[in-house]
Formats: sequence, structure tokens, C-alpha cells
Amino acid sequence: KPCHKTSEFCASCHKGSIPQEVNNDKWQRGQDEYDAWHNSGISWNNASSFYRPKQPFATCASCHMPTVPSSDRGSINGLVHFHSFPAANTALASVSNDTAWVARTTAFLKMNRLSLDIFAMKRGRDIYAPLDAPQAGIIPGENVQLEVVVRNRSVGHRFPGGTVDAEQAWVELTGTDATGKEFFHSGAVDPRTQHVDSTAHFYHSRIFTKDGDLILTRAAQQWTATLYNNFIGPGAAD
Repeated sequence: KPCHKTSEFCASCHKGSIPQEVNNDKWQRGQDEYDAWHNSGISWNNASSFYRPKQPFATCASCHMPTVPSSDRGSINGLVHFHSFPAANTALASVSNDTAWVARTTAFLKMNRLSLDIFAMKRGRDIYAPLDAPQAGIIPGENVQLEVVVRNRSVGHRFPGGTVDAEQAWVELTGTDATGKEFFHSGAVDPRTQHVDSTAHFYHSRIFTKDGDLILTRAAQQWTATLYNNFIGPGAAD
């Protein structure tokens, strides 16, 4: 039907809320990919975004349901919309052991969606850049600070998107010496517990119950307060 071709149809699920009748406290805005897409350069609706494609992604389906060749009788001019909905979620593909699906999603995510640049090192008040500058060498035992920029280049909404309290995106940094021996690792996953290094730089949100308890189990019906939303807006940087 015509409504199925609109972004507003997608918004019926992807612009959600928790009403007072659910959490017994107050109305809360949940995930909102619709407004984030509308306010991005991807849609060509916002002039303030840094990054803008040559052609606008005028609907959600423009990105998440690209057209592919098909001999199906329902095709239009030999094309149909691809229904794999490429995005950042590989859970269903993984539990189904669908390696082709995982590979498609991986390729989609590597199409210049995000970028991470380590562009300088600080030692006290002194800044050294680029990192291969002679003065940028590190002496064992000293403390230095790396200047890192993560950019949301071509995601049509915030990163991460969806239910941000349930997502785990983080920056992982490994330091090795001239012999290849690792001497530093931030953001490592503990092989025993499968937990991520708690001191890593995460992109997620932290939500609380009315009693001030941190919600870690997707119990959105208990959500009454937000400590922070640490995501990167479309066309923005951290």
C-alpha cells in the first residue's frame, strides 16, 4: 500500500515512547530514528550537517531496502526492494548461521559509515602531531593522552541507533612496542565473562528506575530517568 513506502510507516515503530501508564511516572521519548533522519544531511532536510550525499535518501527504505535485480513477477523494470534490511544488527543472521547475511551486513557497515582518527598526542600541555613525528615517541611508564575523533559520516540517524540502552559500541585501543608485544589494551573483551573493559569509551545510554537503580535488562517499563545519552548525531563528531 502507499503508506508502506513512507518513512512515517517506519516511524510507527522506530519513533517510540514510554507513556505514563507504562512506567507509572511520566511520559518518556524512546528511540527516535525518524526525527534523527529528518534532521540529518542524509535526508537533505538539514543544512547544518557536515556530510551530505550526492543524492538524498528520501525515505528510510532508500538506505535499508535498496533495489536489486530480480526476475520476480512483482518486480518493476527488473528491480525489487531488498528485504534483508542491512543495519548494525547481526543477531538473527548469526543464530541462523547465515554467513552470507552476516557478510552483507559487514560490507554495509564498512561503507564509510563511521571513521576514527587518532590525530595527536598530548604530553602535559605539549601537543604532537602527526603521531609519527620524532617527538611523539613514548617512554615506558609515562602518561600521555591521545586525541581521538569519531565521526558519524553516512549513518542517516544517530550512532548507535535503536534502543541505545541495550547497545554496546565502544572504542578499542591496543598499544604494542617495536617488537609487537602488547603493553596496553583499552576496550578488551574478557574471554571468561564476555564483559567489555568497564573503563573503555562507550557509546550508549544509561537509564534508571524510580528508585535510582541502573536498568540493565531492557526493563523499559521501569524507566523513569536518564543519566546520559552518549551517541553521535548524524553528520556530527565526538
